[in-house]
Amino acid sequence: MKLISMIYGGKPDESLNHLRYVAYMNQLATSSLRPRPERLPPSERAAHFHVCRVHLQVVQWKTLMRDCLDPQDWGWKLVDGQLIPVATDLEAAPEGILIPEWCQVQM
Repeated sequence: MKLISMIYGGKPDESLNHLRYVAYMNQLATSSLRPRPERLPPSERAAHFHVCRVHLQVVQWKTLMRDCLDPQDWGWKLVDGQLIPVATDLEAAPEGILIPEWCQVQM
């Protein structure tokens, strides 16, 4: 994850989660617009699953699909017979601060 942190401008010893937090706080401090999550570095768990999927792809290319790795062990889940990428295995936020769906305002 050090390399991914450095790609996003962090130091080798800086965690992706810390870098994400700092980038989020900078967005809040420098703009009157809503923060844009797509401009934030990935969380450490999201990066983990992305790296797993990349590894699987490289193995498949290098072995011309002869090496049968199970995609479900490498960042994919099976849903209704289709492989879907795992974004993360963590909740978006602690349950105490999540807004119930019935209470959300559509913008």
